[in-house]
Amino acid sequence: MVGNPTTITQAWDAARRGGTVALVGMSAADAMITMPALSLASDDKPLCGSLYGGTQARRDIPLIVELAETGRLDLASMVTRRVPLHEVNDAIRALEAG
Repeated sequence: MVGNPTTITQAWDAARRGGTVALVGMSAADAMITMPALSLASDDKPLCGSLYGGTQARRDIPLIVELAETGRLDLASMVTRRVPLHEVNDAIRALEAG
């Protein structure tokens, strides 16, 4: 789930005992979450971060390039919109708005 503090708490509440809650979005630097300390241990439910999905750039970037060059990874299907450079500020605002 994303790095929104409310969503983090909701994901924690929704995960079953023994499940794992992985943070895959970045929160604001000053964002805080509040959780019952006892449930961190008693629910046996880890809360872990995932920066770039645990990618190791030196290993994974060449692999991704190879997959794209050989046609096994369709990068074009991942592009939903192209923006000319002079509209970059509009594009950033659209990203921020979700």
